[in-house]
Amino acid sequence: MNRKLKIFIVDDEMMAIQYLKSLLEKASPFYQVIGEAFNGAMALPQIIRLKPDIVFIDIRMPIMDGLELSEKILAQNKIVKIILLTSYRDFDYVKKGMEIGVTSYLLKNELTQKSVDEELIKIGEQLSGERKKSHRYTQYNLRRFLVSQGEEMIGDLEDGDVGYALVYIAYSRPIGSDQWVRRTEEVDAIALEDLAVDGGVSCRNAIHMENGSSCSIMIIQKDVGDSSQLLIEYANKVKGYCNEKNVAVSCIISDRVGSFFQLPTLYKEMEQKSNYLFRYGKEVVIRQKDIVEPQQDPIKIRTTQDIRKWVEKLFTYQKEESDEILKKAIEDFAKCYDFQGFNERIRELWIVFKYFAESHSTYNAWPQAIYTVEEIVDVFLDLLHHLRLEKEEQAIKAYSRKIIAALTYIHNNYEKNIAIQDIAEAVHLSEGHLRKLFRKEVDITLVDYLTNYRIAKAKEMMKAGEDKISDIYTQVGFTSSQYFSYVFKRVEGVSPSEYLKNLQ
Repeated sequence: MNRKLKIFIVDDEMMAIQYLKSLLEKASPFYQVIGEAFNGAMALPQIIRLKPDIVFIDIRMPIMDGLELSEKILAQNKIVKIILLTSYRDFDYVKKGMEIGVTSYLLKNELTQKSVDEELIKIGEQLSGERKKSHRYTQYNLRRFLVSQGEEMIGDLEDGDVGYALVYIAYSRPIGSDQWVRRTEEVDAIALEDLAVDGGVSCRNAIHMENGSSCSIMIIQKDVGDSSQLLIEYANKVKGYCNEKNVAVSCIISDRVGSFFQLPTLYKEMEQKSNYLFRYGKEVVIRQKDIVEPQQDPIKIRTTQDIRKWVEKLFTYQKEESDEILKKAIEDFAKCYDFQGFNERIRELWIVFKYFAESHSTYNAWPQAIYTVEEIVDVFLDLLHHLRLEKEEQAIKAYSRKIIAALTYIHNNYEKNIAIQDIAEAVHLSEGHLRKLFRKEVDITLVDYLTNYRIAKAKEMMKAGEDKISDIYTQVGFTSSQYFSYVFKRVEGVSPSEYLKNLQ
C-alpha cells in the first residue's frame, strides 16, 4: 500500500496523545496523524468528516467513553479500523468492544515502539487485502456505469458538493504494426488512486477498462478555482508511475463537471478522442478540448495502384521538393484519420515502397516500436533517399564511359572555378560534342547540372549550419556572392538568406 494511512487519536490525556504520536512518527512515513480529540463528543464529527483509516481510542473518557464512540463510528463507517487503548482492568470493556466490531486493543501501560509497529503492520495488511477486494467490486460496477452511458445505476454515487473530472489513460500503441500487448495488467489501479496532488484534487477511483485503457475519476473540491493544472499534475504523476513499470501512456484531461452522472457521456467523448492521440506524440498530457477533430483527406488516393503512381511521381521532383511532398502527405494522413485509418494508410504506403525497394533487405520488415508521426516521416524519408540513390546509381551505370567520367569530374571538382572547357578536356572530348552527348544521356544541359549540383551542396552546408553564406559561395565554386545569390534564387525561388531563415 503506497498511500499514507490516515490516523486519528482520541484520549483525554494530552501526554498520552503526544507519546502515541511520537511512536507513530517513528513507525513509518506512510502513517499520517490527521486529527486528535480529548473526548468522544469532540471526536465523532471530526472522524465522520476526515474518514481516517485507523482510530486509536482510549476506553475510559468523560462525556462519551471509548465503547460508545466506537459504536457510533462503526455505524457510520464499517471498514474503519479501531484500536482500543486500555489498562489491565478493562478487559470486560475490550470483550464488549470486540463484539461491536473493534479491530484490536493495546495495553496503555505496555505501549512501545515494537507493539505499535506490529499492530500497524497487521492492520495495514488487513486494509490492503480488504481494499483490493472492495476495489475489484467497485471497478466492475464503475466500468459498467461508464460504458452504459449512465443506464447502469449502482446506488448513490455523488460525493456531496464537489466537482468531477476524468483522466483518460491511453497505453501507447505502435503505428503500422499489428503487434500490440495489453498493458493494464502491469499497472496497479489502486496505485493510481494513491497518487496525490495538493490543492483540493484527488483520485476517487481508477478503473481498467475493457478497451485496454484506464480511467481515473477525479474529485475536485468546491473551493478549487481552475483545476486544469492540478489535473495535469496528476496525469504527469500517472506517466511517471507507468514509466517506472516500463509502460508508456498518454493522458487526456477532461473538463470539470458538476455531477457524477455526467461522467459516462464525458467518458464516451474521451474514448473517441483517444483515437487521435497518436498525432501529438508518444507520451503526452493533453486537454480533451485541444484534440482536433479529423479533416477531409486532401490527397485523393484510394487504391494501392493510386499510391504506386503517386510514389513514382515523387522521383520526378527535386530531392527537397519530393521530401516535402512526402512529409506533408504523411502529416495530412494523421490529420484526416483516426489511429486505425492512419495505420491502414501507412501500411498501404509501406507495401508500395517495399515494391520499389525489393533489393533492400533492410526494409523487408516494418520497423518495430514506432509511436509518432515524426518517426513515421523519418522512416519513409530514409527509404525514399535509399531508393533515390539506387535510381541514380542505376542511371549512372546506364551512361556511357565518357559521361560517367564527366559526372565524376564534376563531383570531385565542383568547389573549384571549373568551366565546361575544363570538363571537356578532362574527358578528352570537344566542348560541343560533350554538351550534345550530356544532354542526350542525362536529359539536362551540362551547365544546368553543374549549377544544380553546386546549389545542392550549398544547401547541405546551410542545413549543417557550420558556415556563413558569405563563406559558402566560394566553397561551391562561385566567385561572386551577387552571382551566387542570383543563381540560388533562380533555382530555389528564394534568396540564400531567405532559405536559411526558413530552416530556423
